[in-house]
Amino acid sequence: MVLSFSYSDYLDRMIYVSLLKMSLR
Repeated sequence: MVLSFSYSDYLDRMIYVSLLKMSLR
């Protein structure tokens, strides 16, 4: 459960960063 949660949080962060980069661009 903890690992899954961490993995999900990691993916969420990656997506958030990707969106930010796209917005900046």
